[in-house]
Amino acid sequence: MRTGLSPFEIGDREALFRIRQQAPQLFPRISTVIAQPGLSIKASSDEQLRLIAGAASYVQSVTKGSFDVYAST
Repeated sequence: MRTGLSPFEIGDREALFRIRQQAPQLFPRISTVIAQPGLSIKASSDEQLRLIAGAASYVQSVTKGSFDVYAST
């Protein structure tokens, strides 16, 4: 049984076996979020942007998930 936003499940042995049987059909969703409050988007150098783009490309190819960067404007 889910209890809010926690990644942990609460249950008994039967619930554990049920999850174990379902596991091959489940697909995890991975979201990567980077917060860079000291980074100015407008003042970023090409090298900084290439580094972030490379990280985004790598993370997306490995995890098939989303990649978000939060920075100052």
